[in-house]
Amino acid sequence: MEQIIKKIIDIDKEATDLEQRTKDLIEQKQNNLRMYFQDIEDREQKKAEEKIQKETNFIRQETYKTIKFMENKKEKKISNFKQIYSENKDEIIEKALKEILEI
Repeated sequence: MEQIIKKIIDIDKEATDLEQRTKDLIEQKQNNLRMYFQDIEDREQKKAEEKIQKETNFIRQETYKTIKFMENKKEKKISNFKQIYSENKDEIIEKALKEILEI
């Protein structure tokens, strides 16, 4: 009878030990999964940040090009105006004087 009780205690101890090892193994696997998914999330976030940075740089470049284009366009208009004014300066002054004298 003693051997049976001892055997039951040993089996119970083994079952408890096996249960604890199973819990530890499940916890370890859950931690591994958490780390795996965190790694995936980190990589996806990094990709998103890189894409945002790339888009931001593109927008900056396009904005810079647009500003330069508009500045060049403005300079051309000013240059054209100066050229037209210098070519027709006498006519413009004469016309303005006539209008002033008519008033």
